[in-house]
Amino acid sequence: MAKLAAIAAYKTKLGYSNNTDQILFVQSNEWSGWGAIGISAAALANALYYLSFEDNGLLFMQIDLTYQFKDVNQFIPYHEISSLVMKKEKFHLLNSNGHSPIANARLCLGDADNNIMEFSAQKFLGLPNAGWVHTNYKHVKAMIDNNEFPIASH
Repeated sequence: MAKLAAIAAYKTKLGYSNNTDQILFVQSNEWSGWGAIGISAAALANALYYLSFEDNGLLFMQIDLTYQFKDVNQFIPYHEISSLVMKKEKFHLLNSNGHSPIANARLCLGDADNNIMEFSAQKFLGLPNAGWVHTNYKHVKAMIDNNEFPIASH
């Protein structure tokens, strides 16, 4: 897991602020519903990101399985987002994305056409340098719950 200082330096290199208190560790949920194989496939196939909630949008910084930056980044301005919700992660024995409802939450982003992108947001992680994951999750979840991000509509 990257230290927050490394994430701040990477963000600064990209031209963004060095703020690190609104960063989540997330994984896309593209392989849910593939049965028992989905658990393994999700961990290997779905993209991992450090997701930074910036002043004017969301910065997705893709990382590899060793938590290193892949230099694949995407920015979504808040005005393109019509819904932003943190939900409880679903638990399914065989129809699974491989994420536990205890350790993960579902971050759902919607656009004006009602397309929904789902990400599994890590609530905590027992790895070196990962103490920030739990602190940031609680902080960002509270901001989402209080509608503090300037999305197109709530």
